[in-house]
Amino acid sequence: MTLHVDANQLPWRNNHQAPVPGSNSAAHPRAALPCENQARGEAGEAKGDSVPVCPVIGKQPGSLGAGKMGSPGGPGLCCSSSSKGSWGSRLPRPVRRSLRPWALGGSLLSIFLYSSLIGLRNRQLPLPLRTTRPPSGRHSVTLRDGTFTFHLNLSHYEAQFPHLQHHPCREVIAEAGLCRRAPGSPLLLLAIKSHPASSRRRVALRRTWAKPGEMGGYWVQPLFLMAMDPDVRHISLVQQESSSFGDVLLWDFVESHHNLSLKERCFLHWLHEHCQQAAFVFKGDDDLFMNPKALAGYLRHTPNASHFIHGNIQHHSSVMRHGKYSISRTLYPLDRYPHFASGGGFVLPGSFIRPLYQASLWLPVFPLDDVYLGCLVLAAGLSFAHDGRFRVWGPPKDKLEVYQESLTVHGITPERMEVVWKGLWSHRRGKAS
Repeated sequence: MTLHVDANQLPWRNNHQAPVPGSNSAAHPRAALPCENQARGEAGEAKGDSVPVCPVIGKQPGSLGAGKMGSPGGPGLCCSSSSKGSWGSRLPRPVRRSLRPWALGGSLLSIFLYSSLIGLRNRQLPLPLRTTRPPSGRHSVTLRDGTFTFHLNLSHYEAQFPHLQHHPCREVIAEAGLCRRAPGSPLLLLAIKSHPASSRRRVALRRTWAKPGEMGGYWVQPLFLMAMDPDVRHISLVQQESSSFGDVLLWDFVESHHNLSLKERCFLHWLHEHCQQAAFVFKGDDDLFMNPKALAGYLRHTPNASHFIHGNIQHHSSVMRHGKYSISRTLYPLDRYPHFASGGGFVLPGSFIRPLYQASLWLPVFPLDDVYLGCLVLAAGLSFAHDGRFRVWGPPKDKLEVYQESLTVHGITPERMEVVWKGLWSHRRGKAS
């Protein structure tokens, strides 16, 4: 997969879609000038003097990838030579001689930095593969579940979370053909919500339960769902993971708590476009232990498993007005939510992809992703099935027996994940012998 990089075209935004890096070039008029023009302006050179061009290293991450590096990011550093008319040629000769070792060292440092930044530019921030603007059919809705009536006023959602409603789903990294396989075992897609900075967690998951292969009559295929991080080092690691494992889906918006709902909406769009052939889609967090053999057995032996979304179902959960999960009364005046599956881990049938995607085109996007999915399920007329073996608050006792009996266990460190996995497999080998 060839990725072309131009960070200058990436829409870096915060939760309200204001540009994150850089500043207005009007505040730093020299920042937008090529280096040779800066040097001439500062030294008062006559037109036509030879001044070598050098990179400007901006102070903001957004300057990486600009045509003249640093132009959108505010003032930076520029180099010049001691050619005729430059500031170096106007110094006394002894001073010039004493500066030569420093000039040589500075030149070598400039070359090193320039090469490093160009390497990052060519490697870390690919352009979105394509842009898909959601249809303009989103509107206020009233949902009823037989107990409560839920009114979602679009104007309130647009006022408080406009980007959730209207941001187009742009993929920066997408694995072509991930779900296209030769006929055989049905596909169980493992969609894992992750953050670019959480590379240690992904390493542990790929060593344990999140690796492709046959398991319990299904072909298991992992896929890590991520959005952007302003730290280009993390994005570089993500791109390396994509090249090595082919299991990354990365969108162009910035990771944040509320943007998990945007990730949910864009993932439904991706599923609808590329993976409707999946028999089931497991969705979980990257700090979750999942027992793939137990989950495959659960799906095989549960009657009418394809008729329900399976998970730890919260029934009319109370609305929080303070803290991380707080929701204002203006946005949502009710005190109860529709039923929803706890976001730590749940399974939806592939046949539910189309109706959930269609509901996502017109329903206001709620800023909590698990509640948002619950609203989509209600709007699409679909059903849940509760099972307590989806443990979304961690094990009551951190013993191997709990993991053997569970389908998922939430809140597990990478180190503990690998210990549990090795313990489970050694236990199974012991029973088999």
